[in-house]
Amino acid sequence: MLPKIKIQLFIALFLPIVISIFLQFLPLTNTTGFEFSFILSIWLFISGGLIFLSKLKNKLKYIVILSALVLPLIISLVSNIFISDCPLSIDALFYFVLSLPAFLVGYFSARIINNIQRKYCVISFLTLLIVFLFGSLFEVYIRPQVYFFNIVFGYLPGTIYDENISITSTLIFYRISSLLLLYFVLKLSDSSRYKKPYGFIFILIAVSVIWLFYIKPIFGFSTTEEKIKSELTLELLTEHFKIYTDPNIAYDTTSLKNLHEFYYSVNESNLKLEDKKVITSFIFKNSDQKKRLFGSANADVAKPWLNQIYLDQSSFTNTLKHELIHIQAGEFGNPPFDVAAGLNPSLIEGLAVALENNFDNTEIDYVANLAMQNGYGERISNLFKGMSFFSSLPSTAYILSGSFMKFLYNEYGVGKLKNLYSTGDFEKAYGKQIDELEIEFANFIDNRGFENNPETAKLYFGRQPLIRKKCPRFAARVENKAWEDFRNKDYKSSMEKFSFVHNSVGTYSSFNGIIWSKIRLNQYEEAYESALEKLPTFKNTSYFYNLNFRIAELAAINNDSTFSSAIIDSLLNWNPSIRYYNEAVIHKLLLQEGTEFYLNYFFAEVNKKFEMLLNFKENEKYFPSLIPRLIDYAMTDRENQKQVEDIIKEVNLSSDRENVYAAYKLSQYYFSKNQLEDALKYAEFAWNNNFIKEYQSIINENHSLISWAIDIEK
Repeated sequence: MLPKIKIQLFIALFLPIVISIFLQFLPLTNTTGFEFSFILSIWLFISGGLIFLSKLKNKLKYIVILSALVLPLIISLVSNIFISDCPLSIDALFYFVLSLPAFLVGYFSARIINNIQRKYCVISFLTLLIVFLFGSLFEVYIRPQVYFFNIVFGYLPGTIYDENISITSTLIFYRISSLLLLYFVLKLSDSSRYKKPYGFIFILIAVSVIWLFYIKPIFGFSTTEEKIKSELTLELLTEHFKIYTDPNIAYDTTSLKNLHEFYYSVNESNLKLEDKKVITSFIFKNSDQKKRLFGSANADVAKPWLNQIYLDQSSFTNTLKHELIHIQAGEFGNPPFDVAAGLNPSLIEGLAVALENNFDNTEIDYVANLAMQNGYGERISNLFKGMSFFSSLPSTAYILSGSFMKFLYNEYGVGKLKNLYSTGDFEKAYGKQIDELEIEFANFIDNRGFENNPETAKLYFGRQPLIRKKCPRFAARVENKAWEDFRNKDYKSSMEKFSFVHNSVGTYSSFNGIIWSKIRLNQYEEAYESALEKLPTFKNTSYFYNLNFRIAELAAINNDSTFSSAIIDSLLNWNPSIRYYNEAVIHKLLLQEGTEFYLNYFFAEVNKKFEMLLNFKENEKYFPSLIPRLIDYAMTDRENQKQVEDIIKEVNLSSDRENVYAAYKLSQYYFSKNQLEDALKYAEFAWNNNFIKEYQSIINENHSLISWAIDIEK
């Protein structure tokens, strides 16, 4: 018996310490924050249970408990303060909200098991841990949410795309209520200690069912489909869809239904599918509502096993086709999640990106070529190994996996691609190793003859993946509070918070917050000098172009309009994307009207900016570059929409890039209003006048969509 006790004590005490030391050498866990506390909570659960089952005497037991709880925290704090680049922050409280309660949960659980039966207590305890951990997966499997509250580790957001993870009142309430419930069960087990356990087990199952299916949804610890539908009260039904969204959605409901059905038919044809699905599409009002109900503010998600997709109004036109591909590919995916073999993210996302074939309104092969030509590429063979996808920059991982699978689709056919998706075996599907296919792919991209613009490559790929970012949780949390202060017009407070983050980790978003706070505090000269000083720091990043726009604005504010014009000319010359080019055109036109006019626009509200841009309607050369911005400004105001439509009738578009892009955006605008004749007019103009290779497939599909909708209407 003594050796068993020693083994249990070793696991209970020393493993958390060893793990704590190990975690100091890994990204994200090397600070006293969420990730560290999350991992420690699992081990402290085990420690709590094993310490009870070891039957130690009181004095020794208390020493062991104190050591198991305090030493990991001390290790993390010392590392955070003296070794880590990240400042010690309030995120350290996660240890007290996640990790310490986990110890109590483990301790109480072991006591309950000991009360029910005396044999195989350790095995039963570890089995219970597995049930607790995988119980949350079951919850995510049967419900819409991606987040979960768990009795062992407290909380997991479910996606990696929301960097701000904070301690909330809901999390604290969950921790307290779940501990009280477990304590209640413990007391029931104490009263049943010397009786047959069947009655207690029945009560335990009943309590668990009530907790999971009734109490958790009521208190916001879980989200049911009914809860989402109670807030997204507009229901739209089509042959293949149940669409739920906000009644005030700006998008025409007929066009919304047509958009869903069109992408369904395109995906069905491309993948040669036979199954007929009815898919539920939830389109949330905004990212805040999606975060609260679904669990992720920034990620649109599909659950193929539930035939459900989760989008929001600001992004659904860009992501709908992608998420539907995930659902429809479930026909040849693997259970229980109906996705690619081995849950391989490069196969899952690569297939969707390949058939979506749209990144920032350009063909993905063009963007893949930019990555490969400018030093942002990665080995395809490495990208498709295990979970390597998540160690790469998202844009790199998505684009390269998608472009590679698009190559496989076009060169070898859909049948072999579906085989690869189902098996994960390149040699079985293609009779070739992935290294050989990678060489073929590289040659294919090189022979497509795309023009290379290093500035565009920098815009798309000049960032870092989450695991390589410096203190991302700390930065996101403090910046979020800083922007709250900014919106509340407490600019001094926002600048202090932004400055604290920037001095600690140097993010561009925090520096941008500093600049805007200084502008609102009328510290124009300081803002200008700071922006000029920091420009070299961000020269090789995606943020370089945004910062140049800020400098141009600040130069004008500080009566240096000549330098402001020079920067705008540089942005036009760099031409990182059509959106940035058009924005630079707007600045150029405003500056030509004089500094006062330019600054009035800079400080104006949206409606005033809209009116000021209309002053350029007679400028045949540059007005088309203003059309996408005018559409954005008009979307929330019907009167502005009418003005845009009246003015557009008098505009004669030409066949250059900016005019074709304006026609493409106008066709999308008119489609969103179900004005199909106007939509077709501009879609055909773009279709007939485009000579830019990387736009062609996107323009073709847009034309097909509108033609299809007109045929359906007839």
